[in-house]
Amino acid sequence: LAQAVKATVFTILKPGQMNIDFADFKTIASYKGKALMGMAKASGKDRVAEALNGALGSPLLVDVKFEESKGLLFTIATNNNLSMQEFAYVSSYIQKRTSPEAMVVPGR
Repeated sequence: LAQAVKATVFTILKPGQMNIDFADFKTIASYKGKALMGMAKASGKDRVAEALNGALGSPLLVDVKFEESKGLLFTIATNNNLSMQEFAYVSSYIQKRTSPEAMVVPGR
């Protein structure tokens, strides 16, 4: 829980190329329903796929049906060497697994 709170505060307060703010959290929370979080770290050649699989493979997300989500917020914390292709990969991966009607808010 402490790690989740820390990550949420970090996401709101740390400036990035695509900022997520409290209004984004509030918008996603307004859809009501379950609020779950997955986090992961990775490095090396396949870091994006590894981190994505790690975050989505979180025990908290085992029974989640992303295609039924009404809202989803994701952010990528990096040391500023994430390419646009890597970001696009994550964004595409998430968009393909959620409902076309879902509000998806990306951050970086």
